[in-house]
Amino acid sequence: MLKKIIPLAMVLITLMSCEKEIQTNETESISGDPLPVEIQELIGKVSERRAASNEEIEAFKNRKENLDLAQKTSCSLDSDASCSSVSTPEFLYYVTNCVTFPLPSSGGFNIVNTKAAISYYVDGDGDVNCDHYEDDLQAMIDGVISQVGGSAWDITPSVYLVSSCNERSGANYIVFDLEVLTP
Repeated sequence: MLKKIIPLAMVLITLMSCEKEIQTNETESISGDPLPVEIQELIGKVSERRAASNEEIEAFKNRKENLDLAQKTSCSLDSDASCSSVSTPEFLYYVTNCVTFPLPSSGGFNIVNTKAAISYYVDGDGDVNCDHYEDDLQAMIDGVISQVGGSAWDITPSVYLVSSCNERSGANYIVFDLEVLTP
């Protein structure tokens, strides 16, 4: 009887450990891997804080006059985009045109330069479900605004760095260089 129980127990232990390993790997892939240390070191550090020039203030006023609030409220990311070639411009467009932030009631103009990033998952055919990252992009900007003083007149993003596309991985990331116009 003991000879039958020991092999059965070994099979059950092996099956349970394989199942646990599969679940762990799926969870790590779905939740995304953390940003590499060298990228983490860039994020959230203010590289420059200075008074805005008259030209920058004038450019800001011109952009604000052309801002269509209806466009902001109906903004969304496309649901499926090729990694890097299409997803990077989609993310940049969303940060430029669709994120919201608290506007100050008054004050002078200062320029703050910093970096922010998100990581994202690339599926097996090289696509990114961009619409899953609208909240992540908004949270990224909310964190920057909180860090620089709680409100902003304007945010001008550019793409600083994009990782190579790793399929079936959450270890992909985009780093934004942000110029924030604050009071």
